[in-house]
Amino acid sequence: MLELRELPALIHFQNDNVWSAAVGRLRYWMTPHVNRDELGEPLLEGSTLDVEVWQGPWAKEFSTIEEVRTFPLTPEGLEQVLPWLREWLFKIEGRRVMSSEEELTLRKEPEKGD
Repeated sequence: MLELRELPALIHFQNDNVWSAAVGRLRYWMTPHVNRDELGEPLLEGSTLDVEVWQGPWAKEFSTIEEVRTFPLTPEGLEQVLPWLREWLFKIEGRRVMSSEEELTLRKEPEKGD
């Protein structure tokens, strides 16, 4: 059985690092938007984490993003991400498996600037 187990620690995102991963046919990309104080230290208040999901096998730039959800960039916000991703994993893995030829028809060309 496919399972999402853990995400990076909060500090990973507070340091402006993105995260991408795949489980089965689920692909996801996480982008932090960090508010900082006058000394450049990360603030929890107002900081967010955008999580994009799509069905593989293609990389993000060749795929149609199915949903983007914004979570608070807090310990509580990170706790909300895994259950949401697990719902998407269940949804995507429940779909019919396509042939390679069918998957090729879904591949899109990246937009300029990607």
